[in-house]
Amino acid sequence: MRSVLAYPIALAAVVATVSAAPAIEVSGDVSGIWSTADSPFEVVGDLRVPPDSALVIEPGVEVDFRGAFWLVVDENALLTAVGTAENPIVFSSDPVGNPRGWRGIRLEGSRDPSTISHCNISNALGRGEWPDRCGAIYAFECNPIITHNYIHHNETFGGSAVYVYRTEGEISYNRLLDNTTGWGGGGALRLFHSSPLVKGNIIMRNTSTSNGGGISSRYSNSVIEGNIIANNYALLIGGAIYCRAGHTDMRNNTIYSNVADSLGGGYGARWLGHSTFTNNILWNNRAPQGDELGLMTWEEFPCSLTTDFSTIRGGSGEAYLDPTCLLNYGPGNIEKSPRFVDTPSGDYSLRWGSPCIDTGDPTKQDPDGTTSDIGAIAFDQDVPAIVEFHPVNPPLVVPPEGGAVPHGAWIQSFSDTLLRLDAWSMAIKPNGKYHGPVVRRGNVRVAPGDSVGVEFTNLSVPRRAAPGTYKYVAYLGDFETSTAIDSTYMVFEKLSSSD
Repeated sequence: MRSVLAYPIALAAVVATVSAAPAIEVSGDVSGIWSTADSPFEVVGDLRVPPDSALVIEPGVEVDFRGAFWLVVDENALLTAVGTAENPIVFSSDPVGNPRGWRGIRLEGSRDPSTISHCNISNALGRGEWPDRCGAIYAFECNPIITHNYIHHNETFGGSAVYVYRTEGEISYNRLLDNTTGWGGGGALRLFHSSPLVKGNIIMRNTSTSNGGGISSRYSNSVIEGNIIANNYALLIGGAIYCRAGHTDMRNNTIYSNVADSLGGGYGARWLGHSTFTNNILWNNRAPQGDELGLMTWEEFPCSLTTDFSTIRGGSGEAYLDPTCLLNYGPGNIEKSPRFVDTPSGDYSLRWGSPCIDTGDPTKQDPDGTTSDIGAIAFDQDVPAIVEFHPVNPPLVVPPEGGAVPHGAWIQSFSDTLLRLDAWSMAIKPNGKYHGPVVRRGNVRVAPGDSVGVEFTNLSVPRRAAPGTYKYVAYLGDFETSTAIDSTYMVFEKLSSSD
């Protein structure tokens, strides 16, 4: 879906409030309710939710681990840690005051469904013997719901954000960013003898010093759907995803700009790793063997991959295959650039005109009722019209003395009636403040199904403009009521005299 940026009347800041209440020290067996009013909680020893008991943690609670301690949810115990988008629960440890970190949350045969939702989890450092060396969340023989969390800057042996073993459940709509893992693999997520649903996550900038910069799937049969997996790194195989001895059903993922130093910059498999790809984008990934796809035989056990209705840079000819491995490359695959909105800013939405729109599996539909798109973010054709920028020769750089920002813009109608719409633009300065409207075009007429150019091209940046990164945003809708049905943007850089 394209995201519509609301026309700004004022900017609101989210300010973290510091609790005036003294911290409550906790250790040992815990249960009951940790309330927002009693927050923060300082963990001064290992924690355990004992069998047949439950711990509820309310939104906004802060849990500060003062040493290398863990929170264990024991067999048939229940953890309900459910925050909100506005008031997440925080599990962390001060990296300066406690450089040894904490040991994460352990769900060890916990009762279903233990739920971790809208939590901010960071600075867990796994160490020692398995499973103590696992990541921020470790789940064993249970079916947890792990959803809408921000899990970042954790470091461990394997699966530094989430590690699941003999587990089903759901891992969905999380942001798994900037985690690091060692020889166990899976910079963000490690699936071992498990079959959870992995859906709608943003998995970016994670590192593995072995396999699977983003995800490592071993002896597992999982559905991996609708995820953005970008800018991850693996020292060996699978910059984004590594599969060994199992089957992954991969649908509508965007796999972009990942790196492996050995094999399979996007996807890598060995030793009976088998996968089915449908509606995936693999683009701009890099590896010495198989930039996008790499399949390796190990100890005479081959791998296989079946892919159709996917966008794969270089197609089957650029994939690396050991002689006994099998690539079933369907006729619905394409090898054309997906045309993302703005990859440097992390926007992997499709531009109108992308070859990925309506070219996915014809038996599936997007939420707007059209034929399925390829990639994690479907293009929403439910809106009556869209506006698009077309920068000329990006990246756009303005010299210190100022100058023009060359670009074009146009409106595309999806309506079967004549539209009359306003189009206007705003500039977001490096300090986050809005300037504008820079350009305003009222009552633009767009015929049914037609496209028209919009004169936004008189964008000139003066010498006195501050250096830094600017975002130039176009809106389409009703200017007087500040109602936008669609928006788009482009980014340019103003240099300083010292650059």
